Amino acid sequence: MDRVQAIFLFIRVVETGSFRKAAEDLGITQPTVTKFVASMEKRLGTLLLHRSTRGVTPTEIGKIYYEKRKGIAREIEEVDDLASLMQSKVRGGGTDD
Repeated sequence: MDRVQAIFLFIRVVETGSFRKAAEDLGITQPTVTKFVASMEKRLGTLLLHRSTRGVTPTEIGKIYYEKRKGIAREIEEVDDLASLMQSKVRGGGTDD
């Protein structure tokens, strides 16, 4: 999984409060999500999520990490939208005049 996909994966886990629900939303397996978040935490050297039988919630560091990743996700979506808009103008023969 690349780092851009990881941004959206972590966001889904926090927003759904569940590895299983995030996996379903993203069309991947729950063990893949769990392992990826664990490896992310290991790489960062910090716990991002509290795990319980009721689900997962972000730690204090996880909350900050979530907010920063959410901002990055918005930027990615904006640039993708801009690229699509520009391409549709090129295909449609539109001008900026």
